[in-house]
Amino acid sequence: MFGWEFPPLISGGLGVACFGLTKAIARQGGKITLVLPRYYEKSPKFVKIVTTDSVLEKLRSGKSLKKNEVMPLISGYLRPEDYEQWYKESATSGSKAKLIYGPDLYSEIEKYAWMGQKIAEKGDFDIIHCHDWLTYQAGVAAKKILGAPLVMHVHSIEADRAPFSNPRIFKIEKQCLNQADLVMCVSRYTLEQVKKNYQVPESKLVVVHNGVDLAGSARPGKRPDRAKKVRQILYLGRLTWQKGPEYLVEIAKLMLEKRKDLRFILAGWGDLAHPIIERVAEMGLGDHILFGGFLDELDVKKLFRNSDLFLLPSASEPFGLVVLEALSQGVPAVISKQSGVAELLDGVPKADFWDTNQFARLSLELLESPELVDQQLKSILPTLEQLNWNRSGKVCMDNYKSLAAGRPL
Repeated sequence: MFGWEFPPLISGGLGVACFGLTKAIARQGGKITLVLPRYYEKSPKFVKIVTTDSVLEKLRSGKSLKKNEVMPLISGYLRPEDYEQWYKESATSGSKAKLIYGPDLYSEIEKYAWMGQKIAEKGDFDIIHCHDWLTYQAGVAAKKILGAPLVMHVHSIEADRAPFSNPRIFKIEKQCLNQADLVMCVSRYTLEQVKKNYQVPESKLVVVHNGVDLAGSARPGKRPDRAKKVRQILYLGRLTWQKGPEYLVEIAKLMLEKRKDLRFILAGWGDLAHPIIERVAEMGLGDHILFGGFLDELDVKKLFRNSDLFLLPSASEPFGLVVLEALSQGVPAVISKQSGVAELLDGVPKADFWDTNQFARLSLELLESPELVDQQLKSILPTLEQLNWNRSGKVCMDNYKSLAAGRPL
């Protein structure tokens, strides 16, 4: 398996999904070698992590790579245009954890693909599984060596991430996805996007929904009554075009016109952060719209506990794992119709991302009606219980077995 990030070194839902899937596949009996660019932690028991950096260091020293170093003994979202600036800021912050990649994204991808080939030469694998475009070329290179079935996992495509596609990334995605034996998509919404943009035949496409871990969550149900002077509304995600934070600001403005006891938290960072901060200041809403930056898991859980509503105004959201996390913590939500998770949550109100008036109206209805909140949280509990990683892992394993046996999917 080729991945680009893995907890605790994550920048978004891709790393969370990779963790959940690998753990679930291991429970199904899969023995996984996960190839990452870099990793500073000890491998979890359910997966063997191999970093391309460690392989490169060994090869440069003149030592040969041994089979037991790549075989298991047990059963990113940045765009290249913003990458250089992000890397400089991370370097000056002095944070080792942030510097998991080098200063040039394309060079990192090419090195990663070459290292993937070297690892494949020493391995004995039944399936190759790649997560998102950053790893696709490594998967193609490994298939040339191993001849094993190649699975491409689409967590997002270039058309999701930006209003104007980067032609180099578009080319990589189109060429690699059409070389895959099977393409796993995180939602039906994403499957249709892959068909439309890259003309991948539907016979090679399958939906594998993301899951949520309810262990340790607040579990949806009747929320305790709180005598709160301020009601808190949460946005959690990158501040980029894809996630629609500019629409969130307009939604906040409309809601604040109706009631002043609202506080909006925008947790996350991205290329739109500074323009949005300036926009909020121009609107005179700095006391009501606060920016949290990129937060760790503990701080995110605190935000969920203190929030009364979660909003997902994404312009194009392949899945929307954060919505499941919010709901599992007992936080009601209003979500964009342009999201994969919308196809699973009948009891959650939805609006087109551009319809800020509808978003504001639905949000105010929930804030003003505890009965509606309780109804929403109770109605989605059976869905959340079904949307677990074990179910996703079983779908993966069933498809692996069909591919390995040469059977039609």
